[in-house]
Amino acid sequence: SVQQFSELHQLFSQLNKLINEKTVFNTQLVKHYLLYIVFQILEILNGQFSNKVNSISLEFLSLAESEFRANRTVSDLAKRMNIPIKKLNTEVKKGLGKRPLQLLHDLLAIEIKRLMLVENLSQKEISYLLNFDSQASYTRFVNKYFNLSPSQLKQSLSS
Repeated sequence: SVQQFSELHQLFSQLNKLINEKTVFNTQLVKHYLLYIVFQILEILNGQFSNKVNSISLEFLSLAESEFRANRTVSDLAKRMNIPIKKLNTEVKKGLGKRPLQLLHDLLAIEIKRLMLVENLSQKEISYLLNFDSQASYTRFVNKYFNLSPSQLKQSLSS
C-alpha cells in the first residue's frame, strides 16, 4: 500500500543517514536497523500472503509434501482431503498460483536434485526411491521438467 511504502521509504532514509554517520556504535546500529527493516518487510509480506492463501491450499501443500514420494496423483490427494478435484484445482490455483499437479512436480524435481546432490545416489536408486513405474518414466520426467537427461542434470548440479 502507499502507507506501507511511505513507512519503508522513511526507514530506508534513516538507515542511509546511519550508514553515512561515523560514530562509535555505527556498525551495530546499522545492523540492528537493517534487521528491523527486514522484519517490517516480512510482516507486510506475511499479511499479503495470509490473505491470499486459503485453507484448502495449505492443507493440500502439507499433504503433498508429506506424501509426494508415494502418492503423486491429484485425484488421490483430493480424495484424502474429501473435496472434488475441480474445487481442489481452483482453490490451489487461486491460493498458490499453480495447479496441484505443477506443485507435485515441483516437489518431485526438488527431491530429485536433493537426492543427486546430497545422497549421491544412482539414477536407478532415485527412480526406485521416488516410486517411478520404471527407469524410463523417471528419465521422461527429468527430460520434460529440466530439459536435460538425468546424467546431464547430475553433471550440471556437480559443477
